[in-house]
Amino acid sequence: MTAKETAMTATENKGSTENSRDDLVIAHTTTQGQFFLYAGLCAMIAVAIAWYLLVIGQVGVRLPGSAWVDQTYQKKNSYASAIQQQKVLVIAGSNALFGINSTMLSDYFQKPVVNLGVNAGLQLPLILKLATPYIKPGDIVVMPLEYPMYYYNGDLTHVEVDYILSHQDLFDSLPLLQKIKLLLHSPLNRVIKGYIGLPENYVVEGLYGPHNIDQHGDQINSERAKRNENQTRTVLNHGPEEYGKSAQKSGEQALGWRYLKDFIATYQAQQVCIIFTPPAFMRHPSYHLDDIERSFYSALPQEAKQHGLNYIGTPFDFMYPSEDFFDTNYHLTSEKRVEHTQKLIELLESGALCKDFKSD
Repeated sequence: MTAKETAMTATENKGSTENSRDDLVIAHTTTQGQFFLYAGLCAMIAVAIAWYLLVIGQVGVRLPGSAWVDQTYQKKNSYASAIQQQKVLVIAGSNALFGINSTMLSDYFQKPVVNLGVNAGLQLPLILKLATPYIKPGDIVVMPLEYPMYYYNGDLTHVEVDYILSHQDLFDSLPLLQKIKLLLHSPLNRVIKGYIGLPENYVVEGLYGPHNIDQHGDQINSERAKRNENQTRTVLNHGPEEYGKSAQKSGEQALGWRYLKDFIATYQAQQVCIIFTPPAFMRHPSYHLDDIERSFYSALPQEAKQHGLNYIGTPFDFMYPSEDFFDTNYHLTSEKRVEHTQKLIELLESGALCKDFKSD
């Protein structure tokens, strides 16, 4: 072999060695990458399992934050369960709790009335679900729903998460995807508190709770004279909502309409008369001046009818000055509740809805 051939062979061997080394480096790098990928996936799965076990370990435990809601529902549900005749149920959030005078409605319909309004933060699906066991054939259901319920889009609120986590049956009834969504939206501090539970001999106090509702489920102790300085300041300085803009984002295909149409279909088949009305709500100039907001309130009644809802009244007629509210833009004072309910009765009287359900 010549010197030239020897040199070429050496060069080829060197290149082959370097290629082999490069292949080994690539293979090692690939193996490392796969290892870290698998390790990362395993870690994520382990964290997910740990979080799942941590959350479900405290499901069913009541907490102070939701205790007033839970106990208020228990009391109202006991009223509804005790009635053995056709009745009137008011279904909504706390605007109904503070804004409906059930005694006046009972005198008008000549039927017993139970106000099931508690907290709009529970959101439409849960509010409908909680009312379902108490709706019987021949009942009248009055629904002054808060505006966000119509364009509900599936987002969770902390009130809703807290309440569901406090009730094993509600948690277990969720479809798998909704259960996963709830787990992902469960705050760590809420989960930790779930392992602590209610303090021993805990009693609900303050404005909200079973101790402050009457025999129909209406709020008591909400007279204007009982409004403290902080509550007065809150309502007098309350800014506007932007429900029109929120409704635009949800669009006409908002889940709220689907839930309501399913609800109506179920109970109209059982000869239940369902009436939708505007809620009691705080007036603000922007609801007239802002094009989007004005359009939302003006169009809502017709939009509701297009979705098959028996909607009566117009939102602007049920908006009141800030001084007529107790502590939020949905909570009327006791004095204003009488006027609001009378206006509602006049609206019912002027229409033809549920006339056949009214007792003589």
